Amino acid sequence: MSVITLIRHGQASFGQAHYDRLSDLGQRQASLLGPDLVERGLIPVRVFAGSMERQQHTAQLALAAAGLELEVETDPGWNEFDHEQVLQAFRPEFSSNTAIKAFAAQQQNPQRFLMEQTYQAFSRWQSGQHDHDYHEPWQQFSVRVGAALARAEQLARDKQRVWVVSSGGAISVVAQQLMGFDNAQALKLNWHLVNAGVSKILASKDGLRLSSLNDHALFDKDNELVTYR
Repeated sequence: MSVITLIRHGQASFGQAHYDRLSDLGQRQASLLGPDLVERGLIPVRVFAGSMERQQHTAQLALAAAGLELEVETDPGWNEFDHEQVLQAFRPEFSSNTAIKAFAAQQQNPQRFLMEQTYQAFSRWQSGQHDHDYHEPWQQFSVRVGAALARAEQLARDKQRVWVVSSGGAISVVAQQLMGFDNAQALKLNWHLVNAGVSKILASKDGLRLSSLNDHALFDKDNELVTYR
């Protein structure tokens, strides 16, 4: 059975000027993940990642820690959507991650405020009623990710085992397309995907099947390693 191992990047640098960079903890997550995947027999023949720094670095660290000398091939179809632009279209004062963090810090419950505002912003994006506000509307993003999944499926059939490093939004879309979730369920799933969590997709002549989703048992012994951004 051919397998696509779909990996969410390690923790990024939320609230920093350069968000698209693994935090120290994110680097640790990625380095722990590589050997664990090899121990589980999920040894890739090819490895792909989106073009974002946090995706590329996660793949590189996982491979290095696992002792695998494979090139990280780039497929921008796995890139995350532009969450900053989605948030700014909803609230112009959310002009950057730094601005969002500063604005939230002024609220009585910053974490709840961020969750509520982000959920409303993403729901607005998904609705299709304001597509002119976004350089990549939700439907376009969904189609892009579906095309990347189709490419990975073909490679998995040819090469048996493939790693793909992507992001929460894209992984949620994959789960939606394979399991028939509606948009609201896909959005909720995105909130619960763990950094460096693993989803396993089986590829056969009958198509793709989601075998596991958001597996992060590797981090169960250390709660510090379970993060969501």
